[in-house]
Amino acid sequence: ATIRPEATGSFIDPRDGSEYHWVRFGQLEWTVENACYDTGNNTCTVYQPYSYGNAIDYTEENLSRYGRLYTHNGALAAVPEGWRLPTDEDWNDLETALGTSASEAMTTGWRGMAGQLMQQTDEGTGLSMRMGGFFNPYRPGSGAGYRFMGSYGYFWTDTQDESKTEAGI
Repeated sequence: ATIRPEATGSFIDPRDGSEYHWVRFGQLEWTVENACYDTGNNTCTVYQPYSYGNAIDYTEENLSRYGRLYTHNGALAAVPEGWRLPTDEDWNDLETALGTSASEAMTTGWRGMAGQLMQQTDEGTGLSMRMGGFFNPYRPGSGAGYRFMGSYGYFWTDTQDESKTEAGI
């Protein structure tokens, strides 16, 4: 069975004129596009794959497809007025709306079908979550770099991981 959103819409971020589309599942609305607002101050970047000596600038292409990669503070600053970062509970609610059992939604790690449904475009859930990878500025041994664009998606939550120290955020 195809799972469709209960409602859809769009809005313009007045800070930079970017248009975002949204879908509603349950009581929550989810933006479809990854954020692209430039928060500055080293809190965001655009994915640039290592080019092995070829100076190709993928900034515009990757920005339109994947949005920006943010630090946690950057993600908080990038949220348009009237919106917020989802909590862990919000993510669990989305997964259960997509058919995951409540107990499975509370686990960590790969959960299969919900992840596939989150990537569906207009023909399905409409969430269109992009697998933008991540940027690691502190990777020992091989230096800083962008990792896993197109393969994995890492999405911020507004829920503090109590097992981490303040310095580990």
